[in-house]
Formats: sequence, structure tokens, C-alpha cells
Amino acid sequence: MKLREERAHPLFSVAREINYTERAMGRLPHTSESLTVPVGYPHYDEWIGAILRHGEQYDSEMLFLKKE
Repeated sequence: MKLREERAHPLFSVAREINYTERAMGRLPHTSESLTVPVGYPHYDEWIGAILRHGEQYDSEMLFLKKE
């Protein structure tokens, strides 16, 4: 299978346009559990997955810990 074939890998596909303001309305901040649930946007899901698979604990914690 070639990398640029359709569905070969989400990061090689063209990202669809997303209305981020609309998508964020009514959403809660991530938790360690919610990070494992796909949101349905392949590029975002793959980015989160890569951090969870290959990052250190600190990297994944930065996705849901609020720092001020």
C-alpha cells in the first residue's frame, strides 16, 4: 500500500475544514480517560495517539493538566 493512497494514514489525507468554535461549544476539557476516545477528526486523533504511544508521561499529562 502506498502512503498517499486513500486511508493509508490520516496524516497523508487532506484535512477537512472544521468550524473549531462550533466544535468546542459544550465540550469539556480533556481527562486522561477522554484522550483515548476518538473525536472523529482523523488528524487530531492521530496526533493525540502519537503522543500517547510515543511520549513520556509528562507529554500526555500536558494534554489535560491545567497550568496557570
